[in-house]
Amino acid sequence: MRKFKHFFSNEAAGGIVLIICAALALIVANIPSLQAIYNKFLHFYIDVSIGSFSFIHLSFEHFVNDALMAIFFITVAIEIKHEMLHGHLSTFKQASFPFFGALGGMVVPILIYFAITFHDPALIHGAAIPMATDIAFAIGVLSLLGKLVPPAMKVFLLALAVIDDLGAIIVIAIFYTTDLSFTHLGIGVLALVAMFVLNRYLNVRAITPYALLGIITWYCFLHSGVHATIAGVLTGFLLPNRDINGVNPSNSVLTYFSPYVKWLIIPIFAFVNSGVSLGDVSNAIGDNLHLILGIFAGLFIGKPVGVFLFTYVASKLGITQKPQSMTWDMTFFVGIICGIGFTMSIFIVNLSFPGVTMEERTHIDIARLSILGTSTIAAVVGLVLTRWNLLKHNKKLNKA
Repeated sequence: MRKFKHFFSNEAAGGIVLIICAALALIVANIPSLQAIYNKFLHFYIDVSIGSFSFIHLSFEHFVNDALMAIFFITVAIEIKHEMLHGHLSTFKQASFPFFGALGGMVVPILIYFAITFHDPALIHGAAIPMATDIAFAIGVLSLLGKLVPPAMKVFLLALAVIDDLGAIIVIAIFYTTDLSFTHLGIGVLALVAMFVLNRYLNVRAITPYALLGIITWYCFLHSGVHATIAGVLTGFLLPNRDINGVNPSNSVLTYFSPYVKWLIIPIFAFVNSGVSLGDVSNAIGDNLHLILGIFAGLFIGKPVGVFLFTYVASKLGITQKPQSMTWDMTFFVGIICGIGFTMSIFIVNLSFPGVTMEERTHIDIARLSILGTSTIAAVVGLVLTRWNLLKHNKKLNKA
């Protein structure tokens, strides 16, 4: 029992569970007797109706990606808001160095992907795929190094990944919006305004009204053309973040949902979105080398180059300052670890290629495999090189 408690309290445990779920999905999707069951599982419809009013009519795959992931984005938004108000992003001095790292880690991968795939208009839609970093996975990998990691390095990775996620959310909101239903969007916006008024002017701290308005916003966004998970982001940002009688409503929501997100929602997301039949895509790999190379080069090369280049230039220009306990090679190796796209990258794949045509479905499968493979390589290489670098750095300090 003690070993189980130790495992689940370890920051790396979430990443291990993700790998297991993704591997399990790949195995199941490639065993003929289980593949049909897996596909039925994905396309099992969930219906929630109130009288003649159908509130939810989604396949399990879409329910995970549109509904459960909205809860994930609520927790992401709360963490970002907390960092901006009270944490590592609360002052310009604290936020500037990881900000430029995140900016480079988004811009350079997108440019590399675009340079490799620009000849194919269908692939350009996936330009944002390599811009994302999986916070939990990246932090989990770094935590495997234990006390070797300087606190400033861990803070840098966390802040960089948080800003990275914020950038991905903005890109999703702007570039992955389809034809708009202004009626649904208008009602959703009114619900958001009501949450703002409850928080800012009426000082309401009870969670129930925010939950009801959040559900209304999610439903309206689901039918508006704006991706439903954006409702989760905005709801998370609008929750009260001030202590009242020792209770912080945002922290309470985060504390409640975090275990479900870490041990249920994200593992299910990995299982649902990683089941690629290798037989179905093997013949199409040759025709999709640009997609594979764009994702690999964007994540594995673009991330470390972008993180290092933007922070180095900004530092030399005097715009920001590198933490004293970090070296420039540490910054580069953090960039390699940021090449672990996984959850957010797979999520953007689902938005980039709607899967209506056979070509789009092939793009989805190959992109998912590319992300899984590249994220694994980035995790292993980042872990090995960072450990080597930190041991060398500590040896120099001991000699001095």
